[in-house]
Amino acid sequence: MSNIPSWFAIMIFPDYYRSLSKIDRAKYAKNAQVSQRYIEAHLLHRRKNPKPTTMQKLADASDGLLTYSNLTAWFYRADSQQ
Repeated sequence: MSNIPSWFAIMIFPDYYRSLSKIDRAKYAKNAQVSQRYIEAHLLHRRKNPKPTTMQKLADASDGLLTYSNLTAWFYRADSQQ
């Protein structure tokens, strides 16, 4: 894991993923054991909710920039703004 400064705010998933270069997106997907296509087609737009084990892998692959709690809050957020 990288050494994250204490002042650094945890990112939300789409912001984190979009901040990565094309090469880093491929590495991230590989490290999280999911395909880039799955991330881009389903996860970025919350079309599917990943399994808890997959969310943990996504968090682990982010080097501390995403957390499991952060991901569950984002994927399972209440749709109260309808």
